[in-house]
Amino acid sequence: MSIIKAPAGGGTFRYIKKKDYDPVKHILFDLSTLGLSAGNLHNYAWQKNGSVPTTAPHPLAASVNDKYYHIRQATGDLEEYDPQTGVWAIRASMPSPSDGCAACALGDKIYVSGGFDDRNAMRIYDTSTDTWTINSTALDKMRMEHTMAAGSDGRLYLFGHYHLDAEDINNTVYDPTTDTSSAIAPLPISSDIRYSAAVSIGDDIYIVGGEGSSNSSLYAYVWRYAPTSDTYETVSAMPGAKYQHALVAVSGKLIAIGGVSTSDVYEYDPAGDRWIKASSLVSAGTEHAAAVIADRIYMTDSSGSFYEHDSERNILVMEVA
Repeated sequence: MSIIKAPAGGGTFRYIKKKDYDPVKHILFDLSTLGLSAGNLHNYAWQKNGSVPTTAPHPLAASVNDKYYHIRQATGDLEEYDPQTGVWAIRASMPSPSDGCAACALGDKIYVSGGFDDRNAMRIYDTSTDTWTINSTALDKMRMEHTMAAGSDGRLYLFGHYHLDAEDINNTVYDPTTDTSSAIAPLPISSDIRYSAAVSIGDDIYIVGGEGSSNSSLYAYVWRYAPTSDTYETVSAMPGAKYQHALVAVSGKLIAIGGVSTSDVYEYDPAGDRWIKASSLVSAGTEHAAAVIADRIYMTDSSGSFYEHDSERNILVMEVA
């Protein structure tokens, strides 16, 4: 292990943003040479930022035009948070509320798919008019406890579902321009899977973790899906299994956050096909949902706790006295 000698005048250890580094004022420390953990290396600055106006199990989240949207699946309550003012506003309630839905944003709209009470539905919220529309037959097959991500082609991709013997294992692609859907290839796993999370980076979609809905096995698997070829590639698994977790993309990296009864946060670099453990959440919580606004992650859990953090990594320096 390397030994770094402090200057005669001493100094103070502190984390700073990379942009604030000044070689005259700061001595930069490489944490990997100091034998510190990957969590310290990345030092995510999580902050608890109060609570959402209403709480419920299985929250959904999305961001549109620098606003964060929190949806209670079971009741349809929709709340909008403005990071600039720190104020929550009540918006139009979602039609046909149900547990087991998935949500993502595309353009100015938020799409909420499926659920136990309206299994083939696609609900569409227009943030510019504060109005909802719904097509209860938009999906080609029933979808519950699944995940959904927006592709770079302007279509929505749905993966996994609650186990039903009558259902096949194909996944679904939904086209908002035609309000119709069709089947795509199943995940490369022998069992059914639910409570995964999915997000796009570039032209690829990553499907991360989940639970076997018929066998209750927990998974750390990660697949990269290419919509152009309708194929999957298995990439490096997470350090630990997750389900009902949040997944976001920031600066070309995946951030997998929390899940049921865990505070662990993992980061994935697609270029190196490598996961690392980042700093944990303030508390474990459960059933996390998150969205990104200007490289800051905003997150809620089923208890109603609301968190944010600056996703830019800090670096450890000694500030010379």
